[in-house]
Parts: sequence; structure tokens; C-alpha cells
Amino acid sequence: MSFKKFFTEAEVQKRIVVFGGRFQPFHKGHKATYDGLVAKFGKDSVYIAPTLAPKKGSESDPKTDPFTSDEKVEIITTLYPDIPKDKIVVVSNPYNAKELVEKKPDSLPLIFAVGAEDLLKRVPKETDRSKILKDADINKPLKPKSEVTYFYGLPKITSATALRKDITDTKGNKDKLKKAFTKWYGEYNPEIAKMFSDKMVAESQIEEDKDMPDFLLMEGGAYGHLAHFHDVRTNTFADLKEFIDTVLQGKMEYARIKTDGMNLMFSFIDGHLRAARNQGDLKGFGKNSLTLDTLNKKFEGRDNIQNAFTAAARDL
Repeated sequence: MSFKKFFTEAEVQKRIVVFGGRFQPFHKGHKATYDGLVAKFGKDSVYIAPTLAPKKGSESDPKTDPFTSDEKVEIITTLYPDIPKDKIVVVSNPYNAKELVEKKPDSLPLIFAVGAEDLLKRVPKETDRSKILKDADINKPLKPKSEVTYFYGLPKITSATALRKDITDTKGNKDKLKKAFTKWYGEYNPEIAKMFSDKMVAESQIEEDKDMPDFLLMEGGAYGHLAHFHDVRTNTFADLKEFIDTVLQGKMEYARIKTDGMNLMFSFIDGHLRAARNQGDLKGFGKNSLTLDTLNKKFEGRDNIQNAFTAAARDL
């Protein structure tokens, strides 16, 4: 049975079909559901209604609500450009969608597309004011929203909770992030994927080696013990500029140099340079760390090693 049995094409489009949800974030399962609604009701009738989320800069729970309302819309329109932006309306409650519905004529039929579970839990019992719309009745004339609110049951959609877990589990690793993102969207979008990682992966979870190249630089390398900046093939000129600017501004968070098989770490305590050679020097937040004088004495008689370490300390 086709639409044209009862309506002209223009008349079919005069319906309001609201597909609402938290959409944290909107993914391929939601898109498949949207496409199914479009096939049944026509593209001009179907609206996506993401629920209102904290504004940018406001507090939100990154585990359950990582994205703001604007970011939700950006994700949908960027990853699915075939969805018209004017068909995406942010609402405070997806079960009445006042922000959308109140702007539409009372003469139009109103249909809320909700999951099967919500159809049982949240939708009021069928009365003269609320009806459950079945597939067999989709093409029949429907009463206007001023008289009846229709509810249409959707097949089960995979929860975005699983998506958020997949992104969190990448721990910022670029290869894992690309694989997880592609699993949920089919194609990789680096800008949106980075947004996902920034929002869902806590700083404490980020793997320390996420930016390391996919090869092993053995001791001795191209230029001896020290791995030079240009030995890392993934570094760009922009990275080099940022590195130099950071060092010259004194904003380098952590640096290490290896000479003669020895590590020496520097920091500042109460404005004075301190050095650490091993775990014992690091205990108590550097309580027993080396001063310039004790550093010099520690390597006394070691000639070039003593000169290298003390000279570096003096420079710092």
C-alpha cells in the first residue's frame, strides 16, 4: 500500500514525526532508524530532537553526557550531511518536544517515534487523546495534533553507552581511536574523532606512548645515545616550532637527557634547581634531591660526566 492511495505527495509531507533522544552521541544505529522513518513518513515530516544538554563550559558528566547541545547537532550534521539541519531541533523533553511542536499548526498530525521499551513505560495508555500508531495505519488519514497524539514504536537501537565505552577504552591511542570510530560510523572523521577522545578520555587514562612512532629506536640510534627530535619521523615543522617555543618560555613539563647510560632529572623546589639520579632522590617530592654542589660532588672524578651534568645544571 503506497502513500498515494490516500494522499498526494504534498499531503503526505504534512505530518510531524519526532524522533527524540539524548543522542550522546548520535550514531549509525540512530541513523538507520532515522532512514527507516523517512522511508515511512517522508523526509519533510521527520525531525530529530536531541535533548537539551549543558552549555559549553558548563559542568557535565563525561561518562554519560559528554556533549553539549551544539556539539550534538555538529556531530549529526557533519557525519550525516544528508540530514537537513532545519530538521534537527533541540528540546528539553523528547516526549512532548514543545520547542518543536508548539511552532507547528494544530491541524497537522503529531507522531512521537519512541523505542519499544519506552512505548510501554512512558507512553500513556491509549485514550481518545493518545493512540499507538501501527504500520498498517501509517497511510491512513490521521487526526490533527489538536485532537490526538500518536506514538509509533521503534525497533531496539544499540545504546550509545557501548560507543562511549569503546572510545574511552582507546585511552587516546590514535590507531585504536580510528578503529573504534570506524566501527560506529563506517568512515573515519579525524576532527569528530578527536572531539570524542577529548570529551570521553580522561587525562589520567591517556597512554603515555600514544604519540610514539610505530618503530623502535634502539640505543645508539642515528646519533648515539640521545634520540634527536628529527629521529621521530612523525614530528612536523609545526611540532618543532612548538617544541622550541615551549622550551624558550620555560614551559617544558618534563625533559630527560641520557649520557653514558645515565639518567638525570631536573626540577625546581622553592625556586631552586634540584636534580635526581634515582628513585631515592625522588622520594618525599625530592626531599633528598641533589643541589648544584652535591651534584658536583656526586660525580667528582668522573671528568666528562661531572662536567656535562654540572654544566647542564648551571645552564638551567
